[in-house]
Amino acid sequence: MQNSNDFNQQDYDESDDDWDLDLDEDLDQDDSEEDIDYLIEDLADDAPFDELDDDELLASAGASEPPMIRLERVLTALITQPGQLDPQDIFALSDLSREGAAAVRAKWTAIPVERRRGLVHQLVELAEDDLDIHLSQFLRIALRDEDASVREAAVKGLWEEIAPDLIGEFVQLLKHDPNRDVRAAAAQVLGPYILAGELDELDASLAMRVENALLSILENPDEDLQVQCRALESIAYSGEIGVRQLIEDAYYAPDDEMRVSAL
Repeated sequence: MQNSNDFNQQDYDESDDDWDLDLDEDLDQDDSEEDIDYLIEDLADDAPFDELDDDELLASAGASEPPMIRLERVLTALITQPGQLDPQDIFALSDLSREGAAAVRAKWTAIPVERRRGLVHQLVELAEDDLDIHLSQFLRIALRDEDASVREAAVKGLWEEIAPDLIGEFVQLLKHDPNRDVRAAAAQVLGPYILAGELDELDASLAMRVENALLSILENPDEDLQVQCRALESIAYSGEIGVRQLIEDAYYAPDDEMRVSAL
Protein backbone atom coordinates (compact mmCIF):
# COMPACT_ATOMS: atom_id res chain seq x y z
CA MET A 1 0.00 0.00 0.00
CA GLN A 2 1.34 3.42 -0.91
CA ASN A 3 1.72 5.69 2.06
CA SER A 4 0.49 9.30 2.12
CA ASN A 5 4.00 10.74 1.77
CA ASP A 6 4.67 8.74 -1.41
CA PHE A 7 1.33 9.80 -2.80
CA ASN A 8 1.96 13.48 -2.21
CA GLN A 9 5.46 13.35 -3.63
CA GLN A 10 4.17 11.60 -6.75
CA ASP A 11 1.59 14.34 -7.20
CA TYR A 12 4.27 17.00 -7.01
CA ASP A 13 6.52 15.08 -9.42
CA GLU A 14 3.70 14.66 -11.92
CA SER A 15 2.85 18.34 -11.57
CA ASP A 16 6.46 19.24 -12.41
CA ASP A 17 6.41 16.94 -15.45
CA ASP A 18 3.15 18.42 -16.71
CA TRP A 19 4.55 21.91 -16.37
CA ASP A 20 7.62 20.95 -18.40
CA LEU A 21 5.46 19.32 -21.10
CA ASP A 22 3.26 22.41 -21.32
CA LEU A 23 6.33 24.54 -21.86
CA ASP A 24 7.66 22.22 -24.59
CA GLU A 25 4.32 22.18 -26.40
CA ASP A 26 3.90 25.94 -26.33
CA LEU A 27 7.38 26.66 -27.72
CA ASP A 28 8.23 26.08 -31.35
CA GLN A 29 11.19 26.94 -33.45
CA ASP A 30 9.62 30.08 -34.88
CA ASP A 31 9.04 31.73 -31.50
CA SER A 32 11.14 34.79 -30.84
CA GLU A 33 13.25 35.11 -27.72
CA GLU A 34 10.84 37.73 -26.34
CA ASP A 35 7.86 35.42 -26.88
CA ILE A 36 9.68 32.58 -25.15
CA ASP A 37 10.40 34.75 -22.10
CA TYR A 38 6.72 35.74 -21.94
CA LEU A 39 5.59 32.11 -22.11
CA ILE A 40 7.98 31.10 -19.36
CA GLU A 41 6.69 33.88 -17.07
CA ASP A 42 3.08 32.99 -17.89
CA LEU A 43 3.52 29.29 -17.17
CA ALA A 44 5.48 30.04 -14.01
CA ASP A 45 2.23 31.28 -12.48
CA ASP A 46 1.12 27.63 -12.45
CA ALA A 47 4.35 26.36 -10.87
CA PRO A 48 3.97 23.90 -7.95
CA PHE A 49 3.82 25.32 -4.41
CA ASP A 50 7.07 23.60 -3.49
CA GLU A 51 8.88 26.19 -5.58
CA LEU A 52 7.65 29.04 -3.33
CA ASP A 53 9.75 30.10 -0.36
CA ASP A 54 8.44 29.93 3.22
CA ASP A 55 7.40 33.60 3.41
CA GLU A 56 5.40 33.30 0.19
CA LEU A 57 3.67 30.14 1.42
CA LEU A 58 2.68 31.82 4.70
CA ALA A 59 1.34 34.84 2.86
CA SER A 60 -0.59 32.70 0.38
CA ALA A 61 -2.16 30.72 3.23
CA GLY A 62 -3.28 33.91 5.01
CA ALA A 63 -1.30 32.98 8.11
CA SER A 64 -2.09 35.14 11.16
CA GLU A 65 -1.19 35.48 14.83
CA PRO A 66 -2.37 32.41 16.82
CA PRO A 67 -5.51 33.28 18.87
CA MET A 68 -4.03 32.57 22.32
CA ILE A 69 -0.84 34.51 21.61
CA ARG A 70 -2.92 37.42 20.38
CA LEU A 71 -5.18 37.25 23.43
CA GLU A 72 -2.25 37.22 25.86
CA ARG A 73 -0.72 40.18 24.05
CA VAL A 74 -4.00 42.13 24.25
CA LEU A 75 -4.45 41.34 27.96
CA THR A 76 -0.92 42.51 28.69
CA ALA A 77 -1.58 45.73 26.78
CA LEU A 78 -4.82 46.32 28.69
CA ILE A 79 -2.95 45.96 31.98
CA THR A 80 0.26 47.84 31.23
CA GLN A 81 -0.28 50.20 28.31
CA PRO A 82 -2.46 53.32 28.67
CA GLY A 83 -4.31 54.72 25.70
CA GLN A 84 -6.44 53.20 23.00
CA LEU A 85 -5.81 49.72 21.65
CA ASP A 86 -5.80 48.90 17.98
CA PRO A 87 -9.54 48.53 17.23
CA GLN A 88 -8.88 45.09 15.76
CA ASP A 89 -7.19 43.87 18.94
CA ILE A 90 -10.30 44.02 21.10
CA PHE A 91 -11.86 41.37 18.86
CA ALA A 92 -9.50 38.93 20.57
CA LEU A 93 -12.08 38.94 23.38
CA SER A 94 -14.83 37.70 21.07
CA ASP A 95 -15.84 34.03 20.93
CA LEU A 96 -13.45 32.95 23.68
CA SER A 97 -12.47 29.30 23.95
CA ARG A 98 -12.40 27.63 27.37
CA GLU A 99 -8.65 28.26 27.49
CA GLY A 100 -9.14 31.85 26.42
CA ALA A 101 -11.83 32.46 29.05
CA ALA A 102 -9.52 31.08 31.74
CA ALA A 103 -6.75 33.45 30.60
CA VAL A 104 -9.08 36.46 30.74
CA ARG A 105 -10.46 35.45 34.14
CA ALA A 106 -6.95 35.10 35.57
CA LYS A 107 -5.92 38.63 34.52
CA TRP A 108 -9.23 40.48 34.55
CA THR A 109 -8.87 42.20 37.92
CA ALA A 110 -5.37 43.37 37.02
CA ILE A 111 -6.88 45.60 34.32
CA PRO A 112 -7.59 49.09 35.73
CA VAL A 113 -11.27 49.50 36.61
CA GLU A 114 -11.83 52.48 34.32
CA ARG A 115 -10.46 50.46 31.45
CA ARG A 116 -12.67 47.49 32.30
CA ARG A 117 -15.71 49.75 32.23
CA GLY A 118 -14.81 51.25 28.89
CA LEU A 119 -13.93 47.89 27.38
CA VAL A 120 -17.19 46.18 28.35
CA HIS A 121 -19.34 49.10 27.20
CA GLN A 122 -17.43 49.34 23.92
CA LEU A 123 -17.70 45.64 23.14
CA VAL A 124 -21.40 45.50 23.99
CA GLU A 125 -22.07 48.42 21.66
CA LEU A 126 -20.05 46.82 18.87
CA ALA A 127 -21.86 43.50 19.31
CA GLU A 128 -25.21 45.21 18.79
CA ASP A 129 -24.17 46.12 15.24
CA ASP A 130 -21.91 43.18 14.36
CA LEU A 131 -23.35 39.67 14.52
CA ASP A 132 -19.86 38.20 14.18
CA ILE A 133 -18.93 39.40 17.67
CA HIS A 134 -19.77 36.77 20.30
CA LEU A 135 -19.34 37.95 23.89
CA SER A 136 -21.06 35.18 25.83
CA GLN A 137 -17.95 33.87 27.61
CA PHE A 138 -16.39 37.29 28.06
CA LEU A 139 -19.50 38.81 29.65
CA ARG A 140 -19.88 35.87 32.02
CA ILE A 141 -16.54 36.93 33.49
CA ALA A 142 -17.61 40.58 33.69
CA LEU A 143 -20.81 39.59 35.56
CA ARG A 144 -18.69 38.98 38.65
CA ASP A 145 -16.69 42.18 38.45
CA GLU A 146 -16.35 44.15 41.68
CA ASP A 147 -17.47 47.30 39.85
CA ALA A 148 -21.24 47.82 39.57
CA SER A 149 -21.04 49.61 36.22
CA VAL A 150 -19.19 46.66 34.70
CA ARG A 151 -21.72 44.18 36.12
CA GLU A 152 -24.65 46.20 34.82
CA ALA A 153 -23.16 46.47 31.33
CA ALA A 154 -22.44 42.73 31.31
CA VAL A 155 -26.04 41.90 32.25
CA LYS A 156 -27.42 44.16 29.53
CA GLY A 157 -24.98 42.69 27.02
CA LEU A 158 -26.46 39.23 27.64
CA TRP A 159 -30.02 40.42 26.99
CA GLU A 160 -30.58 38.28 23.88
CA GLU A 161 -28.91 35.12 25.14
CA ILE A 162 -31.26 32.50 26.59
CA ALA A 163 -28.91 30.16 28.44
CA PRO A 164 -30.04 27.99 31.39
CA ASP A 165 -26.66 28.33 33.09
CA LEU A 166 -27.16 32.10 33.31
CA ILE A 167 -30.40 31.88 35.27
CA GLY A 168 -28.60 31.30 38.57
CA GLU A 169 -26.26 34.22 37.92
CA PHE A 170 -29.12 36.60 37.13
CA VAL A 171 -31.27 35.48 40.05
CA GLN A 172 -28.37 36.00 42.46
CA LEU A 173 -27.77 39.49 41.08
CA LEU A 174 -31.48 40.27 41.25
CA LYS A 175 -31.80 39.25 44.88
CA HIS A 176 -28.46 40.14 46.38
CA ASP A 177 -26.54 42.72 44.35
CA PRO A 178 -26.03 45.86 46.46
CA ASN A 179 -26.45 48.15 43.45
CA ARG A 180 -29.97 49.12 42.39
CA ASP A 181 -29.12 49.50 38.71
CA VAL A 182 -27.60 46.02 38.56
CA ARG A 183 -30.69 44.51 40.22
CA ALA A 184 -32.94 46.37 37.79
CA ALA A 185 -30.92 45.14 34.82
CA ALA A 186 -31.12 41.58 36.14
CA ALA A 187 -34.90 41.87 36.55
CA GLN A 188 -35.22 43.12 33.00
CA VAL A 189 -33.01 40.47 31.41
CA LEU A 190 -35.09 37.69 33.00
CA GLY A 191 -38.15 38.63 30.95
CA PRO A 192 -37.12 36.62 27.86
CA TYR A 193 -36.72 33.55 30.09
CA ILE A 194 -40.36 33.84 31.19
CA LEU A 195 -41.38 34.13 27.54
CA ALA A 196 -39.22 31.13 26.59
CA GLY A 197 -41.01 29.12 29.28
CA GLU A 198 -44.41 30.11 27.91
CA LEU A 199 -43.30 28.99 24.43
CA ASP A 200 -41.99 25.66 25.79
CA GLU A 201 -38.46 26.66 24.79
CA LEU A 202 -37.21 26.49 28.38
CA ASP A 203 -37.63 23.77 30.98
CA ALA A 204 -40.71 24.46 33.09
CA SER A 205 -38.82 24.16 36.38
CA LEU A 206 -36.29 26.78 35.27
CA ALA A 207 -39.03 29.13 34.09
CA MET A 208 -40.76 28.72 37.45
CA ARG A 209 -37.53 29.57 39.27
CA VAL A 210 -37.31 32.80 37.30
CA GLU A 211 -40.96 33.63 37.96
CA ASN A 212 -40.61 33.02 41.69
CA ALA A 213 -37.54 35.26 41.84
CA LEU A 214 -39.42 38.09 40.14
CA LEU A 215 -42.43 37.60 42.42
CA SER A 216 -40.20 37.86 45.48
CA ILE A 217 -39.04 41.27 44.26
CA LEU A 218 -42.59 42.49 43.67
CA GLU A 219 -43.66 41.30 47.12
CA ASN A 220 -40.73 42.92 48.93
CA PRO A 221 -41.89 46.29 50.32
CA ASP A 222 -38.30 47.39 50.84
CA GLU A 223 -37.23 46.88 47.24
CA ASP A 224 -36.48 49.91 45.09
CA LEU A 225 -39.33 51.02 42.81
CA GLN A 226 -37.18 50.91 39.67
CA VAL A 227 -36.27 47.27 40.32
CA GLN A 228 -39.92 46.38 40.96
CA CYS A 229 -41.00 48.07 37.73
CA ARG A 230 -38.51 46.04 35.71
CA ALA A 231 -39.62 42.89 37.52
CA LEU A 232 -43.27 43.60 36.67
CA GLU A 233 -42.44 44.16 33.00
CA SER A 234 -40.59 40.84 32.87
CA ILE A 235 -43.14 38.73 34.73
CA ALA A 236 -45.86 40.13 32.47
CA TYR A 237 -44.79 37.53 29.88
CA SER A 238 -46.24 34.86 32.17
CA GLY A 239 -49.67 33.44 31.49
CA GLU A 240 -50.37 32.70 35.16
CA ILE A 241 -53.68 34.08 36.46
CA GLY A 242 -52.02 35.56 39.53
CA VAL A 243 -49.72 37.60 37.32
CA ARG A 244 -52.71 39.18 35.57
CA GLN A 245 -53.90 40.36 38.97
CA LEU A 246 -50.49 41.83 39.79
CA ILE A 247 -50.54 43.84 36.58
CA GLU A 248 -54.04 45.11 37.27
CA ASP A 249 -53.07 46.18 40.78
CA ALA A 250 -50.00 47.99 39.42
CA TYR A 251 -52.19 49.86 36.95
CA TYR A 252 -53.85 51.59 39.92
CA ALA A 253 -50.63 52.10 41.91
CA PRO A 254 -49.89 55.61 43.25
CA ASP A 255 -46.51 55.72 41.49
CA ASP A 256 -46.50 56.93 37.89
CA GLU A 257 -43.56 54.69 36.99
CA MET A 258 -45.35 51.58 38.22
CA ARG A 259 -48.50 52.49 36.29
CA VAL A 260 -46.44 52.92 33.13
CA SER A 261 -44.87 49.48 33.66
CA ALA A 262 -48.34 47.96 33.99
CA LEU A 263 -49.40 49.18 30.55
